[in-house]
Amino acid sequence: MKFDELKKNAADWIKTHPTHTKVILIAVLVVVFCIIFVSCKNKNTQKKPQKPPVQQNQPVTPQPAPAPTPEPTPVVSESDAESMTNFDLGNGVELTLVPVSKGSFSYGSPKSEKGRYSNENLRKVSTKDDFYIGTYEVTQAQYAAVTGQNPSKFKGDSLPVENVTWDNAVMFCEKLNAGGHAPAGWKFALPTSQQWEYACRAGTTTPFSFGSVLNGDKANCYGSAPYGTTTKGAYLKKTQPVGSYAANDWGIYDMHGNVWEWCQNTVKGKRTYEIRGGSWATAAKDCRSATRSVQKPSKPDYRTGFRVVLVRAD
Repeated sequence: MKFDELKKNAADWIKTHPTHTKVILIAVLVVVFCIIFVSCKNKNTQKKPQKPPVQQNQPVTPQPAPAPTPEPTPVVSESDAESMTNFDLGNGVELTLVPVSKGSFSYGSPKSEKGRYSNENLRKVSTKDDFYIGTYEVTQAQYAAVTGQNPSKFKGDSLPVENVTWDNAVMFCEKLNAGGHAPAGWKFALPTSQQWEYACRAGTTTPFSFGSVLNGDKANCYGSAPYGTTTKGAYLKKTQPVGSYAANDWGIYDMHGNVWEWCQNTVKGKRTYEIRGGSWATAAKDCRSATRSVQKPSKPDYRTGFRVVLVRAD
């Protein structure tokens, strides 16, 4: 329909309809217009969503750093290590020691360990202080340098001294102390049974520090009576130079076999002292870390020697 026709039709409608009808229609149109106008205005003025404000870097109150885990205290400072591990006994003879930090370990053997004895009841013990222990058994050269004597049956400077009594071993330690070899605040002594086993095991719980099998290949013993195997091994019938076999994990040699080693401990109710480690003539089972035998203090034996420890003086 053309515009002129719409215009003519509107004019005719106005002429033909009453005035009140026209007023009502106009009012309705005005109301509709107002509603549309207000709706559009509100829509346009409605706030747009705001982006969250950018967080400014806020000052952070510094928190105290956690206390560092303390490192194990060394037995001595690095500057003193040389004087605590190497001792000149004269005439080119030296005594060397290995530092051992105090700690806890299982002393004895479990009931499941083959060849164990009734005195090996397993229990947790702790060593009281740090200490040093001989890298090797005391050799004949060392013993002669300090005492002027050599009672050994099997002769050789690098062989362990043997055929010594408990009293002989204590005398050696006393002469070291009297000769000024011990640093201030320390003294030489025989190891306690617990110190000896702690150093022997070097953190292990197996029958030997190197495992569960011995037939004379890893230590000088009576290899014809092996342990943990049916294969018989060497039997050398005498002592061997110290350090002939591998050291344990703490760098200590010959804790199994070669010679029994005197300890400080007496056996309760008896006038005997403990010996540890087995010997060149001992069945492999008696070279175990937990084996504890006994011997009278005045009885020398060519299967028995000793090693020393350096401990804090009382």
